[in-house]
This record gives sequence, C-alpha cells and structure tokens, in this order.
Amino acid sequence: MAIFENDVVKVTTSDTLTDQAVSAVCTMLKLGELGEPIPPERQLASLLGISRVTMRRAMTALESAGLVRRKQGQGTYACFGPEISIVDEVAAVKKPFVVVLTDQESRQFNPQLSPWTWQVCRHLEVLLTRQKLQMVFLNSEEFLHACEKGEFQHSGIRGFVAPTHLWRPDVYEEALGLGIPFVGIGRTSRTVFWNIIDLDHQLGLRKAFEHLAPKPKDRVFIPLQEHPREVDRQSWFECVMWELSGRGVPASQIVVKAGGMFEAQGYLATKWYLREYEPPTIILADFDLCIVGAYRALLAARENGTLRANDLLHLRCLGGGDLAIGRRMDPGFGSLRFDSEQVAQMIVEMLQEQRATKQPVRLRYLEATFNPRT
Repeated sequence: MAIFENDVVKVTTSDTLTDQAVSAVCTMLKLGELGEPIPPERQLASLLGISRVTMRRAMTALESAGLVRRKQGQGTYACFGPEISIVDEVAAVKKPFVVVLTDQESRQFNPQLSPWTWQVCRHLEVLLTRQKLQMVFLNSEEFLHACEKGEFQHSGIRGFVAPTHLWRPDVYEEALGLGIPFVGIGRTSRTVFWNIIDLDHQLGLRKAFEHLAPKPKDRVFIPLQEHPREVDRQSWFECVMWELSGRGVPASQIVVKAGGMFEAQGYLATKWYLREYEPPTIILADFDLCIVGAYRALLAARENGTLRANDLLHLRCLGGGDLAIGRRMDPGFGSLRFDSEQVAQMIVEMLQEQRATKQPVRLRYLEATFNPRT
C-alpha cells in the first residue's frame, strides 16, 4: 500500500483560491479518482470551476511540494511514497479512525466522478473530527483480506465506508461477518437489506419528467455511458424508460447509444445520432458532463450548417450530479443530485448505531432531488 505524500507535507500558497484547488486535487488523488496521468490543467480547471491561471498555480505548488511530477510529452503523475503493508499503514495512525475504501480500478475512472465523492468525504471528515476520529483511505481488497485474517483486531478502527459497486454478494457476506461497523453507499442487489444507503432515483426522476413534460412526438436521445456502479446505472435507466412509457413516448422515438465516459461519450454519441436521425428534442444522461458533451456536438453541428439554429430552441436536457454546469449554458439544463452532506450524516449515524447495538442496521433510502437549472 502506498502512502500519499500529502499526509506529511503541508502545501500552502499566498492565494486562498489556489489553496482550495490544491486541497481539492489532493483529495481526489487520495481517492484514486484522477487516473494516470492526471488530466490536463484545462480539464481540472473546468471541473473545479476556477480559472486556468489559478489551476496552473495549484499544480505548480503541488509539483514544488513533490506531490506531482511532470513528464515531458507524457503528462503529470502523482508521486507516492515507499510501499508498505496495509497493516503497517494502519498501525501508523495515532488516533481512532474510520476507513474509506477505494479500489485500484478507480484510478482509471475519469475525474468527473470525483466531485460528489469528494463532497461526501469533506462533510464526513468534518463530522468525524467533531468525534475526535480520523479518516483514512485504504484499498478495498487489501483491507477486507486483512480483516478476514484478524490483522486489525487491536487497531483503532471504528468502522469503514465503501461504495457497494465494489462488492460481490460473497464479499458483502464477508463484510457482515467481520464484526466491524460499515456502511455501503449506492444501490446494490435487491436481496441486500443491511448497512446500505440505497441511492434511489425514482422520486427525483418523476419530478424531473414533470418539468421536462415529454410528448409522444418528442425525439429522445440517451447517450448511456459506462458507470462504476452498474446497478445504479441500471436503476436510473429503468426509471427513465418507465417515465417515458408512462407519458406516451413510443420506443420508436427513443434512441440509446452506449459507449465511453462522460463528456467524450456525450459528444461522440451525439455526433453519431445527428448522422442517423433528426435532431433530438430531449437528451437524458445520468451525468451532467455527458450532457455538456452532447451540447458541444450540437453547437458544432450548428456552426457547420448541418443543424438549424432553431433546432436548439426547444431542446430539453436532464443530467445528473448537479455540478453547476447547466447554469453556464444556454439553454440551461436540469440535474438530479444526492445530498452529499445528508449522506455523510447518515454514514455517521449508521456507524454509531452499529457500535452501540453490536448489530447491523437496516438499509436506508436516500431520494434524488431535482434541480430544474443547475
């Protein structure tokens, strides 16, 4: 297991906004969600909603502190310390702690996954600090394996948090048998009833569709992308198709194009759609950045004359994640979100209840909310 250098190096600058950008990038690197190489400054600046100048200062500060390194012609990479065992890493933690599990594969995910996860962890860290607890990031597979061997019996661990997409049913059963409080985040198998925060899209989508008001003649395009939590994506898609059917939109008016990730998927899938069909009147995606990519493709088509200007006037879009992107676009678009602060509060409460009762706690639901213009 690698120790991230920011655990022992404090990076500060004379600019508060730059400090915030440094903190955000450090957090995402520790979560393993920026991938290798780290995305370019332009993409990071857009993700964090700051200028490229500020982002450049932040990356320079990180490089000066030895937390990232730039390779000519190859990109920027995170710097990690020497390899140590997960048991030694846990032993180095000086006060009681809660583990947030990540996985090696998450390093391959696009960074646009990180804002919501980052927000949850920021809120969770505040709540844990009030209880004099620390938050530690560990690899999921190594952590569960070490728990099974009883290697954490005398450590200060007070519980762990994990995205449920990491777990097969047998891993979930093993987690229940560890005797350590835990909370899984995200929709999982319908047979799982304990220690899970189930992210439910249904109510939020119902309100969103009341706002979208689809008609049978609407041309609906869904650039369906890869999703780290496959059950979440399937749940979202089933709810969307149910709402469209209930409002009389025939299957012949709905086109689904599966493919890559985020903005690139939205852009490429929409370019394909415009070659095959008339311009869409509704675009639906489970991430805001996929909508941004689709909108870029539509603007490009308008610029080269293959799309009429008024084709965009009646376009309605729905994304997910509430990344505050839609408000900078015209027309803007609505978005679904799960309250990150509420998720953090639920995690703390569920861990406390498990420690008090020595028993698992029943699954809790968190409904998505709809923002008509992000």
